[in-house]
This record gives sequence, structure tokens and C-alpha cells, in this order.
Amino acid sequence: MSDLFENPLQNKSKAAVRSHSSGFIKSPLSETKFTGDAFELYCDVIGNPTPEIQWWYSETNRLDSFRQLWDGARKRRVSIGTAYGVNAVSVLGVSRLTLDDAGIYECRASNDPQRNNLYQNPATTWVRAQATVTVLQSEWLAKKKKKHCHCNVRGQLIDHFMALT
Repeated sequence: MSDLFENPLQNKSKAAVRSHSSGFIKSPLSETKFTGDAFELYCDVIGNPTPEIQWWYSETNRLDSFRQLWDGARKRRVSIGTAYGVNAVSVLGVSRLTLDDAGIYECRASNDPQRNNLYQNPATTWVRAQATVTVLQSEWLAKKKKKHCHCNVRGQLIDHFMALT
């Protein structure tokens, strides 16, 4: 009974044997960016043993269809850096944003030895923290994509903007 209330820092040999579920020290924060910009999301997780971190993405209106992200995805615009020590720290970066990059980004962490077992419910082995990334059309980019022409229609000069495809 005394083991339940014992400070794990006082007896390092017992603390190393005990397993503690994963928990977030720092969760990713939602951001609003413009097309052409970049963003970074941070995730810091503690647990014993040290948890594994994964990054996942879903379109804003499709929360049932998360897809795992990896370093070099989206034509090498996605970068993931992760360091493991006493805790696990990971940074997800996406550069040269497009409107398609908007959505829900999720940091998942688990130290369960069966965490990647395909026959086990992932909701019981992974803790999750989400951030919403909103991407707005940059006005500079929108203007750059338009072609300005002066049209002469029946003797009248008309300024006209056309969207380039």
C-alpha cells in the first residue's frame, strides 16, 4: 500500500520500472496564415517509457478521414523533426502554404507497447492534441495571378482583370 503514495523521484530504481501513460506538456496551437506562408506546430509529451509521436492531418470538414503525415510529404513542403529523451518533442512544419493545407493537424503520442497493433482500438493507446490551421488567400498572390488587360470594344477602352489558370 505504501508504494502507491511513494514519491517516484525518491527511489529511482522503482521509478524506472514503473510505466506512466503519456501526457502533453505542450500542445500544438491553432494558427491563421496566408497562402505562400509557412507554419510550425509544436508538441511536447512526457511518459515512461518515452512516448512515440506521430502527426496526422484531416480536412476541416472531414474529421473522419485523418491521414498520417511524414517528413517530405506534400512535395517536400512538410518537415517533421522529433527528439526523444526523458520526454518526446516534435515540430511539424509546412512551407509554401496553399489553400489545401487548411485543416486539423493532430499530434498523437503513445508509449503503449501495443500502440501499432492493427487489432487494437487506437483511441485507447494514443493521446491526441489538435490544432486548426486556417489558410487565407494572400491578396498579393491573388493579384499576381490576375492578368490586367486594356480592351478596346467598339471604340471604348475598358480595363479588365482576368484570372489566370
